[in-house]
Amino acid sequence: ASRATRLELGAPDGGLQVGDDVVIGHVITPEFIAAHGMTGTWRAFNDTWQPIAWRTITAIDGATVTLDVPLRSPLLLRDRPSLRRVTHSVHHVGIEALSFTNAVDPAAARSMNQVSVFHFTGVKDAWVRDVHSRSLDGGAHVQSGGLRVHQSKRVSVMNSSIGRAQNRGSGGNGYLFEV
Repeated sequence: ASRATRLELGAPDGGLQVGDDVVIGHVITPEFIAAHGMTGTWRAFNDTWQPIAWRTITAIDGATVTLDVPLRSPLLLRDRPSLRRVTHSVHHVGIEALSFTNAVDPAAARSMNQVSVFHFTGVKDAWVRDVHSRSLDGGAHVQSGGLRVHQSKRVSVMNSSIGRAQNRGSGGNGYLFEV
């Protein structure tokens, strides 16, 4: 169910413990795509398992695990959902008090897709504070993206600004803050 904090596993998993970080995901099935009205549009992750929620186990009772934060959408058996233990190799990291640019020649920026300045991937308990993009010549600040947070949890962005992407075209460009 949507907003669920308790998940029934197929069988007790002796390897899971209270406090473990887990990822919950499912396969992007044709039925899932159709249910979202995206048949013929969504293609990138079709028929692959994709993470949808990063959580922490707060209790275990037999084959039932309780999560720290509710799920945002229901999990359907037809999409083969699963829960996997995660070990974050990077934690308690941050970027502070920094101004930056990665702007280049406009033609060069348009020739590349998804060039972000900062990537937080697979981290937890991280932060970005007082970080701002700037222009060296009064024009663009970044090539196509600023900050990308992916497969991470508890990342705070405070008192920061990113603007003026050179490449705002298709292909995932122009996302200044991408979570």
